[in-house]
Amino acid sequence: MILLSRTGTIELDSFPHAFTMSTKPGRFSVIFRDYWSAILFSVSLASIVFIPFCLITVPLGLFLTFRRVGMIRKVIADGTPVDAVLTFKRWKKGEWIVRYQYVFDGSLYESVNVVIGWNLYGMKVGDRLTAFVNPTKPTQAYLAKLYLKPTALTVET
Repeated sequence: MILLSRTGTIELDSFPHAFTMSTKPGRFSVIFRDYWSAILFSVSLASIVFIPFCLITVPLGLFLTFRRVGMIRKVIADGTPVDAVLTFKRWKKGEWIVRYQYVFDGSLYESVNVVIGWNLYGMKVGDRLTAFVNPTKPTQAYLAKLYLKPTALTVET
């Protein structure tokens, strides 16, 4: 399979390795990396100041936060690892917007992750990365490099 990106042509079949995952990322690791999880968590805790208002917002915000965190952790733990190519990266207002393409079951997909508090200066457009794809919803994918520590991946040769 050949992937066309803004930086040129990349053959996805030429990846020389496969990655396997040894563990899930921690809940708070995901909360403080994933943009929407961090926003939900922060708003939930900040609403404690308004006591009557917090009776609704805190439980709802925490429920939505941990639901999203659980979804991300499940895709990373149970998803299918695929090779992805970084096609876009931008720092904007305290968050990284990362777009990448990958092939799953013979179809080309593009996914976006928005993360905070993570230094992505070492990643360049055109880099080959590992993404975990939800096999039942292939448009849902998360980059391993954003959510897992480098020691959590082992390389099979």
